Amino acid sequence: RRYKNLSFASFALCSFFACITIIMMMKVLLVCSALLLAAAIVSADTAAVTAFADANWNCANAACSSKVAVGQGQPNYQCAEFVSRSLAAGGYIPGIGPHDSQNSYLNYKHNGVAYDLLWVSSKQGGPKGLEDLLIELKWTTVPNTQVKAGYALMLVGAEGKFSHTAVGVADGLTDAHNVAHLRAPTSVYLGINLIYKPPN
Repeated sequence: RRYKNLSFASFALCSFFACITIIMMMKVLLVCSALLLAAAIVSADTAAVTAFADANWNCANAACSSKVAVGQGQPNYQCAEFVSRSLAAGGYIPGIGPHDSQNSYLNYKHNGVAYDLLWVSSKQGGPKGLEDLLIELKWTTVPNTQVKAGYALMLVGAEGKFSHTAVGVADGLTDAHNVAHLRAPTSVYLGINLIYKPPN
């Protein structure tokens, strides 16, 4: 009987540890699945930003009814609107789509606060703009040498600091409006003020 009791106790102990091991493995699998899903979502968002930017970099207006050559101006579809629409295509700007009206970008609101997404930043004077919204959405800055797809660059423009913006479409490459640039290195701009990456 003593041996039978020992066998039963050993079996029960082994079963207990086997159950614990299975539970721990299931938790690890769930965590890994969640991480892979999050990575896929980020990748899909970034891809959508790049796809929109590469398809619309030379559009003269938001409807893209006419196009311009590299280096030409786009007074009816300027830099902040282009970057805002590109980020919206990736789902990075909540509640607005990449093909919504220009007026909806001009009068965009988030949490009751108004933002003019045709404007780069309040740092150049004027209303809260694209940069102000990105800060509110918890975007963070990275070194000025780090450009990746889906990043937003705040640049020195003809009107000074924070008067121009571009969107990252690949490592070290950007698309921009007014003037039109496709897959351009940052060396084409007058200077970089800040580069923002989306929240994790």
